[in-house]
Amino acid sequence: MLADNNVSAAPVIDAARLVGVFSERDVVCRVVLRQLPPGKTAVSDVMTPEPITVREETSLVQAMEQMLRGRVRLLPVIRAGDCIGMLSMQDIPSDYRLQFSRYDTAPVALQHVTRRAGTG
Repeated sequence: MLADNNVSAAPVIDAARLVGVFSERDVVCRVVLRQLPPGKTAVSDVMTPEPITVREETSLVQAMEQMLRGRVRLLPVIRAGDCIGMLSMQDIPSDYRLQFSRYDTAPVALQHVTRRAGTG
């Protein structure tokens, strides 16, 4: 599924609720290294449960701080309780990443840099 959609991670939704994130890292660390059969292993058994999230109106600085604190590279973006996309550190311009502390008060809506859930 990840390769078919050319994405490195995808939100896992159950009953309209975000329950986890399934990433390439999960595949490597929790499937391949454990020698589990990929075709028979449930995503729910190897996903990252209860991921750190941000709201759509969260500033890029706040999102990057969340990523650094949580030691994650991807954050699900939430609007009105629904996951509307995934924000990757790669989505944030490198100049901004290097100097983000200067822009702490500059709120930049995530809707402009977020990939919609299920899109590359």
